[in-house]
Amino acid sequence: MVVGAFPLFKLVSLAVKQISKPVANSLKSAAKQNEFFRRYVCVWPGQGYHWFETRVRMKLMGLSGPDKVQPLSEQVAVDVGAELLGESLIFGIATLTLYFEYRRGQKKEAKKEEEQNRKLTDLQNQIKELELTVDTNAAQIRELTRLVHSKQS
Repeated sequence: MVVGAFPLFKLVSLAVKQISKPVANSLKSAAKQNEFFRRYVCVWPGQGYHWFETRVRMKLMGLSGPDKVQPLSEQVAVDVGAELLGESLIFGIATLTLYFEYRRGQKKEAKKEEEQNRKLTDLQNQIKELELTVDTNAAQIRELTRLVHSKQS
């Protein structure tokens, strides 16, 4: 959808990306204050992220690492989990926007290819009609030539 020469879809997708950041921030602050979010949505992803990050860092440094990773305090786990939640939301919205942009481009290309195929078919039909006309004219010319030769003899 283009209004003049300005791509409206790109403007809308940019607006969605920009709006997603404040929404993610408000979701993070709400998650920190709501007990359900704190306990079930923020704490375990925060602890899981801490465990995974600690394990990966130890492996990258070539250390065997501790058998058990010390858990974060609840407040720090909530902060990390809320941050993960917000970043996941932004990433998800950006991914969806890219997906819809890709699908829109595919539809545009398919429409363009369909139009080219239609034009090609029309040209092929016109060529066949012209061949038929040329064949008809050649037959008429042969018949007229035969008639002229028979009149001369």
